[in-house]
Amino acid sequence: MIQKMKTYKILIFAGLFLFALVIGIYVYIINHPPLSSNGLTSNIDNTKVTLNIKNDGIRNVEIIDVFVNGDKVTKSVELGMSYSEKMVQLKDEPKYDIVFVNNFKENVIHPKTDDIDEAIKRNEPTDYGIRILHNKPIETIKIKYKYLGMSWELIKTLS
Repeated sequence: MIQKMKTYKILIFAGLFLFALVIGIYVYIINHPPLSSNGLTSNIDNTKVTLNIKNDGIRNVEIIDVFVNGDKVTKSVELGMSYSEKMVQLKDEPKYDIVFVNNFKENVIHPKTDDIDEAIKRNEPTDYGIRILHNKPIETIKIKYKYLGMSWELIKTLS
């Protein structure tokens, strides 16, 4: 009888510990979003913008949708991927080995690596950017993305 009570107490303690651990991990992830902006280039009237982004997480990020000034856009949005350590710029720079793709949903944002040479050897992009062409001045950009099975948003306001 005493042995059963000890086992029961150990199971309760282990269950509470695992519950607290899961909640702690969840709170940490919520307070540390993986996708961040690390630069921006634009033309004079903000109708053409490139938002440089990086994945600070440990897993890939999948972009779901991009919104400009509150409206969903797909045709005028491109994902830029640099394979040469150069930041993705507004205009095409072929000498820097930067590729732009129209269907950003088919590509993922790899976690930022400390070893750039290793990423280049694996033929993974070293930097990413979202290039947007819009008919009106861009005031806000919202990127909806998925990370670890959860939906997230990155919102950038242009001044």
